[in-house]
Amino acid sequence: MITRWPAERLNSFERFGKMMEDVFGANGEAWTPLVDIKETPTQLTFIAELPGMELKDVEVELNGDILTIRGQRAFEKDESKDEYLRVERAYGSFVRSFTLNTEVKVDLIKANFKNGLLAVVVPKEPTRPALKVPIKGV
Repeated sequence: MITRWPAERLNSFERFGKMMEDVFGANGEAWTPLVDIKETPTQLTFIAELPGMELKDVEVELNGDILTIRGQRAFEKDESKDEYLRVERAYGSFVRSFTLNTEVKVDLIKANFKNGLLAVVVPKEPTRPALKVPIKGV
């Protein structure tokens, strides 16, 4: 059995869809990839899930203590969105930024991209042990 939706309810869904496009951008103009962060005593590792992207479309930058991963995933140029019944994958630009909150070995940061996963390894500077400062009497 097929249930008919009242016209006012359909209009509400259309208004909601329009509102979401206004807030988040129409046609996939922005999206947020998932990122796992792993910390060991010697390094931080960021693993970003970037399926369908190529190395040339991704950039990693360290500015001060902010690590930024940015890129853009384009819709396949040889296909038209008009041919799809539904498009659930996100397209467009993204930016993810993370505050490191630790001293790092800037010259040893490495990034690898393979099979849609970007792994950024950030070696940490060793923490200095606590130092007792002798106090002299005057």
